[in-house]
Amino acid sequence: MAENARDSAQYITSRLERRNAAAVGDLRKNLSAFIANTLACVEQGPEVNRAAASVRTATERYLSASLGAPGLYDKSAKSEPLRMAAVQAAQAFEETVVAAPASPRVKDL
Repeated sequence: MAENARDSAQYITSRLERRNAAAVGDLRKNLSAFIANTLACVEQGPEVNRAAASVRTATERYLSASLGAPGLYDKSAKSEPLRMAAVQAAQAFEETVVAAPASPRVKDL
């Protein structure tokens, strides 16, 4: 379970760092699927739910700021703090999930 969460978080983080317009919709779908699948695999205590909400919010803020900029992505310094917040939220979510106990519904991942 921890390895799957780590791989998915790394994939999402790498997609966040790409400056490719075609990847935006794909990123949103992958992020939602990753969070849903991960939450199904762990006990959904308040820490896990807060971490999931944090990564959703940070990523949506970054994508919204990027999409609203000229040329699709904001290449100015103002989007960098939002990108870093989204990456940090994904990393914090990964750490929270790795520390969470497995859900009784999941036998062996």
